[in-house]
Amino acid sequence: MVEKIKELIATLKERLSEFDMNALKDKARALPERIKELPARFKGLPERLRETDWRAQAEQLKDPKTLLKVVAPVGLALLLMTLFGMWLFRGDTPDPGQETNQAATADQTSDAAAAGFTQVPPPNHPFLFQPLWYWQEGDQTLQGSGFVVQTPDKQLIGVTAAAYLAADNRGLPTAVAWLPVTDPTQALPSRQRLGEPGRPGSQTPLDVRDDLNLFLLEGALPSNQILTLSGGKGPVLGTRIWFADKNFKAKLGFQWREGEILATEPGCLVARLDKRVTLGSQPGSPVFSQENGTLIGMVVRLHPEENHTLIYINPLTNLGEQLDKGRAQPMAALNSN
Repeated sequence: MVEKIKELIATLKERLSEFDMNALKDKARALPERIKELPARFKGLPERLRETDWRAQAEQLKDPKTLLKVVAPVGLALLLMTLFGMWLFRGDTPDPGQETNQAATADQTSDAAAAGFTQVPPPNHPFLFQPLWYWQEGDQTLQGSGFVVQTPDKQLIGVTAAAYLAADNRGLPTAVAWLPVTDPTQALPSRQRLGEPGRPGSQTPLDVRDDLNLFLLEGALPSNQILTLSGGKGPVLGTRIWFADKNFKAKLGFQWREGEILATEPGCLVARLDKRVTLGSQPGSPVFSQENGTLIGMVVRLHPEENHTLIYINPLTNLGEQLDKGRAQPMAALNSN
């Protein structure tokens, strides 16, 4: 059998060396005419098949030269199809830059592990609220975002930013209701604020600690919807964060956005989100640390960039003092300053 295969290969090489390209070109030029003749040829095909002596054909295939005439074209066609398939489905050549990025990511992961950083998942329950404002002129508006904390004596306090209210020219809000984003029918009303009215922060120096309004809420909440401010040191440069970006269609009432702390001033934290977000009523939304999962502040301003969004965060250093010593006052003086 091996000898026959060697003989077939030798004969195939000989036939290929005698291959006439000019004859092939002539046959290619004549191909359209041959195609036109196919219908007429096919008409007599059934009769020719019946008249064919298949035993004689099988005997002829025992001759190596005859077998080569049949096998060589089929084998050559299969070889070409195989080579084409290998080219078509070949694996993509790895991009050197991709390998570099993967190596850099691995290095960063190793550095993070060496520094003891383990990403803490964010809260997985609804805690974001939509403030509904009642104005002196009779209007009602949905503005900003908010969350809930509590005083040492368990009084629920609604927390939100102040600048967006100070910019409103409707007059003074007379009341507010804290609506859970996931179920707006369960409203927590308020007609009293806690502590001094908030005001927009300063740009120079950058200080947004006063950009804060607190309200005494009526009603009760499940404990997992009440947030607790971290009592330790604030975040450092490079700390990864979770930002709750309000979305009424989301299961929790918001989407988690990730980012990184870029600046840590006494009166303001600045973070850059990994992706650009659509600006809406985000002021008043809480921000959490990925290092320990604690609440580290509240968004008061957003600044879009080409591929990212900068967020300015009130570190809420004034919140604890107001919760401890703040005095309840009617909302009529909310933005009188």
